[in-house]
Amino acid sequence: MAGNYSIGWLYEGNVHNWYDFIVRKCHEYRCTEILSETNADKGYLARDLRKLGLKTRTYNENMNKAIKISTYLYESWHDLIWDEETDTEYMNQILDWRHDGTGHDDAPDSAASLCRFLKKQQSAIRTLWEM
Repeated sequence: MAGNYSIGWLYEGNVHNWYDFIVRKCHEYRCTEILSETNADKGYLARDLRKLGLKTRTYNENMNKAIKISTYLYESWHDLIWDEETDTEYMNQILDWRHDGTGHDDAPDSAASLCRFLKKQQSAIRTLWEM
């Protein structure tokens, strides 16, 4: 995963209050697709973002958070280039994360999910290239 530009934000309250921010940032960063976990909300966020014109891919998470973070985020860390606009608290959660489950894990969990997704996508591309 060489040179994957990354950015992240944490928000307080209901995600519905952040829709304008999400749409604005997606346009600003020319985001072509959002990856949205469906476990907590049964896909309602993805449905709403699609209605707002954002291409959204969903997935159901079944991997243990600690394993996902310590595997995918750890392995990909040296390839991530963090944008200076990354929310300080988002980055602090990642840097302060501990395998023992203490502290917050939303930021490292989301970053690890994206690293896993990118790794699988790049593996599929390499497989097609080798065919």
